[in-house]
Amino acid sequence: VNVTVNFSEAVSLNMGNLDILLETGTPDRTVQVGASDITATTVAVGSYVVQAGDENLTGLVVKSLSVSGGGTIKDAALNATSGYAITGTRLTAYDFKVETTAPTIGIITSTETDGSYGFGGTIPVAVSFINGVGGAAENVNLNSGTFDITLATGGAGRTVSISSISNSSTATGNYVVAVGETSSDLSASGLAISGVGTVKDLYGNEMSAPPAIPAGANINDVEDIVIDGVRPTIVSITSSSNDTTYGIGKNINVTITFSKAVTLANGTLDLVLDAGSTISFAAFSGSTTAQKTYQVAVDHQSADLTVTGSPSLSAGATLKDNLDNSANDLT
Repeated sequence: VNVTVNFSEAVSLNMGNLDILLETGTPDRTVQVGASDITATTVAVGSYVVQAGDENLTGLVVKSLSVSGGGTIKDAALNATSGYAITGTRLTAYDFKVETTAPTIGIITSTETDGSYGFGGTIPVAVSFINGVGGAAENVNLNSGTFDITLATGGAGRTVSISSISNSSTATGNYVVAVGETSSDLSASGLAISGVGTVKDLYGNEMSAPPAIPAGANINDVEDIVIDGVRPTIVSITSSSNDTTYGIGKNINVTITFSKAVTLANGTLDLVLDAGSTISFAAFSGSTTAQKTYQVAVDHQSADLTVTGSPSLSAGATLKDNLDNSANDLT
């Protein structure tokens, strides 16, 4: 920041420096203009370079002027200045604000309700930014690239990329659960700023890359979101009845076992038996097994009873696992 001192007439400084003391927090900074730069001139110009720790959020001002190094400021008639009181503006008209604390991560969280989510479920993932460790909320800008949040969902995880952050203390991207993804308590495994991008506050202070997630500030520290993108499957179709030959009117148990608890609703699950019969399982809720009794009828015949083809659902029926949101259909 260039700082210019205007004199009422042309002056010269014979030795030392003109010291311009600025209000920059603790400590205040001094801009020095050497005697060689103040010769028969009405202005003295110095440069203030912002340093780490400087802060003035109300507006940079000049606190005082003085001369160091034994010098004296005189006009052409060798009249010395009567003092260094400032009669005009002290930079207040320019509204220069100074802040040197880099933004950091506040918290990674979600606005979605706690619970379990299957594939296709959408979960907003939100990140907040603060002014240094433990600081207040701070607006930032993403300058090109993307802000990436990698979620721990098995394997390499899934990355939620946010492409726009404009003068905001928060940013949100949507995570859509894919088939096969799982997490017992969703969390972020890492953050990155990719594509040669930067995240900076309004003063130009740049967030370090890769950003760190503070202890106790991950999604699983404040939310309880379970990811289960695994479809239920039929593990087996068996019978608890004894191995033997069954005639007309005899009953045979048929048991279907699923890979996880499922609910059958709005219809039936149908199995075609090679003996010449279709058995239909009625609606049930939250079970890993379903049982039905097959009764042998006239003309039914099988050398070794089995199911032909794939089980099917009646019109309008659903067979899904028991998640809170976006329950997975049977494979």
